[in-house]
Amino acid sequence: MLTQHQPPRLNRMKTAQTLLAVLGALLTTLTLASPTAQAQENRYEQLAHDLHAPGLAVVEFDANGITGEHYVGVDGNNNPITADSLFIWGSVSKSFTGALALELADKGLIDLNAPVTRYYPEFQGTAFGNNGATITDLIHHTSGLPREVDVYPAELPKIIDAVRKLEAVNTTDGSSYSNVGYILLQHAMERATGQSYSELLTHYLNPVTGISPISSKKEALERLVPDGYVPFYAGKRTVTVPYDDSETGKGRLTGTGRELATYGAWQLRQHQQGQLPSNFSKAPIGKGSSEYGAGLRYRKGTSSTDGSEVTIVAHAGNIWGYTTYLVFNQTTGKGLAVLLNTYGLRDRENTNITNRLEKFTGEALGIEASTNLPTNVPKGDIIIWTQVALIVILLIAITLTLSTWVRRPAPSRTQRRTIITIASALILGLGTTIAIMIGIPTVIGFPWNMIYLSTPDATLNFWALAAETTILALIISARQLAWRRDTIGRASVTSESL
Repeated sequence: MLTQHQPPRLNRMKTAQTLLAVLGALLTTLTLASPTAQAQENRYEQLAHDLHAPGLAVVEFDANGITGEHYVGVDGNNNPITADSLFIWGSVSKSFTGALALELADKGLIDLNAPVTRYYPEFQGTAFGNNGATITDLIHHTSGLPREVDVYPAELPKIIDAVRKLEAVNTTDGSSYSNVGYILLQHAMERATGQSYSELLTHYLNPVTGISPISSKKEALERLVPDGYVPFYAGKRTVTVPYDDSETGKGRLTGTGRELATYGAWQLRQHQQGQLPSNFSKAPIGKGSSEYGAGLRYRKGTSSTDGSEVTIVAHAGNIWGYTTYLVFNQTTGKGLAVLLNTYGLRDRENTNITNRLEKFTGEALGIEASTNLPTNVPKGDIIIWTQVALIVILLIAITLTLSTWVRRPAPSRTQRRTIITIASALILGLGTTIAIMIGIPTVIGFPWNMIYLSTPDATLNFWALAAETTILALIISARQLAWRRDTIGRASVTSESL
């Protein structure tokens, strides 16, 4: 049987049609893919915009390692954010400290069930020393210690002295967050082993996690960690975070987004395999279903795809100039490390950073939002610009007071009226100044140097208001005295003429 050959022209037409079809399919794919990819990148740019972050890193991971990376904006030196950009991780550091404590306990170098007084004999006979708190209580935030003590910088002798002075410290059944507790946990490990926190990480934890975060002030200075940003009136300004080795374990570890995601992948593997720290005991948080264990928060969530229950493991980190959020879906095996180079009191009040990051990461990891975001009322901005308005009003009041003193003929003033006016001015003016200078640090819980780091514009406004009220009080007092002197002078002249 002979094979029938197609005419050459027909063959060429079919070849051309095939090529056109392939080309069309390729163009269609590119047309469809390009907007999708662009839309993905726009998500990260939008997140940076919404959170007023000059720089942002988002690194995706699963149990095997990094699966995606996205970088937006610039660092504190105005260099583009890249895979090598450094961020201070804030309280995400606590999960490293918790994991390190478990590693040391596994090797018999520290006893998690031992009372804290074994490593801190200085606390014997004190309220804290008598409450029976253990190393595990420090890990779980159940030791009864407050979140902070008024010690800056947080040098260990000063921390110990402040804790010794606490009058009532009772252990708790639920987790009650304490930075003080993790400072003591870090130094308990150092005392037990005779090694620094940085050395302990290098010898015991870094080899298993596969990363080497910056864990000492010396390293931070050598690697030139860039400053983060805080809001400053209508813009941003850089802020230098005090880097103290005494606080590394509670909130000073530093590294790249890649390093944090690699650590997250290790934690995910440990959890999926049921190994430490996943199988360590946990303490309930509040009245909900959330728990705290080994420096991580645990909660149940609902899958947005099939409605099934999933386990979410996360921890946020906030330190002046930086915000970090590490989270993974233990059930699906997907995780994210999100790092921003901004954080201040105005950021916290304006944008609800942690809530927004939880919503963003929840959507990315297929988790239904547990709650709707609160209405975004920029309370921080309202406070700042209200302060500015008051500064302008007081400046006008000072100008008018001086103007009336200079231009207006001195009215008669009795001694009684003069005394009452001066006393009122001094009480209101100086009282306001004292209230600002002493009351604000008391209410916020930080001394002025720390308040200035976190919110420099509000701090300058408070100082300006304090100065203006003092100046106004002194001007009013001086004017009253001058008018009283003129009154006496006129009376004396009248008496002599008579």
